[in-house]
Amino acid sequence: MIFLYVFFLAASQAAVAQLQPGDYLSTDYIRLALAAQSPIAAEKVGVVQMYTVKDKKGALSVWANWNFHESTEVFEVLPDGKVHVQESSAELGAPKIAIKDARHFLIQWPQGRRTALGGDLVDGEFELVGDAERWFFRKLIEGRYKTGGGTQITFRPDGTTDLSADGGSYKVGLDHVLVKFDYIYCQRNSYAFRFQNGALLIFDIVGEVVEKPKSQPRWKLYRVK
Repeated sequence: MIFLYVFFLAASQAAVAQLQPGDYLSTDYIRLALAAQSPIAAEKVGVVQMYTVKDKKGALSVWANWNFHESTEVFEVLPDGKVHVQESSAELGAPKIAIKDARHFLIQWPQGRRTALGGDLVDGEFELVGDAERWFFRKLIEGRYKTGGGTQITFRPDGTTDLSADGGSYKVGLDHVLVKFDYIYCQRNSYAFRFQNGALLIFDIVGEVVEKPKSQPRWKLYRVK
């Protein structure tokens, strides 16, 4: 096995203790997605824009997420502050990690390294958001709205809504490998969405082999402040 040291801004063990399990999104990705009100507009194909940290018997297992579609464990942070790079990722070399605070870390990979999957593990700052798809739902969709006819519609923090009778708990989908538009989904249903001229437009999705939104929105909603 290959063991390499990780570099921290604070003492190693204290810094490791600050990292929490959950999804960590690139702060550049967050900034661009929120500004555009569109996760797909901020996505960079082949570039890791999210890491997921998991508990692993006292260690922290760090997974790189490829296009929000599949993930690979790239290294572990051990309780003593060392990094164990997984054998499948050993050719990448050791990343340098700086724990900024309890919700942010910075990562730096050796220059010019690409993974066997052809994706880029880029340098950058990553922010803990918990469940990334739930987080984007709260940031972009959650709130009270009304239709042009005055009907009140609510998207609640837990993802439920009185817009649809399916009783599902919706999230904002981030996997755009096969779906080339922004969408919300639950176990039973999914809808495309777009913000336009101050309105939230929600579309039915059609197609079996290639899915796409209908040309006209099913609902046109205006946020109530």
